[in-house]
Amino acid sequence: MRCSGRHRAGRIRGAEPGMSWFYRPLATRSAELCLFCFPYAGAGPNIFRGWPRLLPASIEACGVVLPGRAFRLDERPRDRLGPLADELVSVFRGLPAAPFAFFGHSFGGLLCFEIARRLHRLGAPLPRRLFVSACPPPHLPPAEPDVHRLPDRALKERLQRLGGTPMPVLECPELIDLFMPVLRADLKAFETHDHEPGPALPVPMTILGGAGDRLARAEVLEEWGRYTRESFDVRVFPGGHFFLHSDEEAVVATVADALGP
Repeated sequence: MRCSGRHRAGRIRGAEPGMSWFYRPLATRSAELCLFCFPYAGAGPNIFRGWPRLLPASIEACGVVLPGRAFRLDERPRDRLGPLADELVSVFRGLPAAPFAFFGHSFGGLLCFEIARRLHRLGAPLPRRLFVSACPPPHLPPAEPDVHRLPDRALKERLQRLGGTPMPVLECPELIDLFMPVLRADLKAFETHDHEPGPALPVPMTILGGAGDRLARAEVLEEWGRYTRESFDVRVFPGGHFFLHSDEEAVVATVADALGP
């Protein structure tokens, strides 16, 4: 099949320092809170492209753009979660003071949790709420360790089974060549992260899971409760690991309800 070459999402013109990490498709001054959305392994901010129309005007969806994707294709993807979290902490500390929340799916869930922990240790402003989606508690080992070491063919077959990667990407050698290094780096960062125990966060948490997700089984999600000393709840949706897409409207409604008016 014929496929397109590199596609670059638009970089925000005139953005303040640090905003090269973010994609804000519908930036508006009327928003009262910024919801920073962290994608799953290999993905870019485009997976949240439908969120702005589903969220109330008071909440702005802001996609996190990690190195190696979207308009950062020429940058080296990071393969260690701790240093990546440290980079993002420096970015968040440089942003103008304003209410914010974190949402992360799978790899993105662990990443935003680690960023929140670092902000807490530094005495920096914290997210109003932390949404961790399709991610097992960090004290548990990954359900499938060393996936990042699989040969390309086996990794591609695994992606097909999970269903989170569009078929045009899997069927296009040019896109696969761009996609695989980013995916492997994210998976390595997730699978090799060495969790260090620490104090519970003074941040409310909502944990989201899929009833059929074998990578973050619904029965272990309650164990996230040990990581907060504020309110905590678990919401389970139909579907597997990528219920984020199959039940998008219900997921966004859950986020909006938890953040309140």
